[in-house]
Amino acid sequence: MPPAPGMPPRPSAPVVAGPRQQVVDGVQVTLHGAAVADATSALAFTFADARTGKPVDDLKPYLAAAGHI
Repeated sequence: MPPAPGMPPRPSAPVVAGPRQQVVDGVQVTLHGAAVADATSALAFTFADARTGKPVDDLKPYLAAAGHI
């Protein structure tokens, strides 16, 4: 909710970093890059076989896009 007219803006809540790597159904997903508030941020994901570490190279687009976040 925005502050009342004439009042200073409320301070933002601190952002707590979450895990940058997860294993889902045997696939290790890693987030690379840093999010910047009020700016464009370059983020990328890599996908690897969690057991062997080999990159996953057979991904297919979903809804005509490489990824949905």
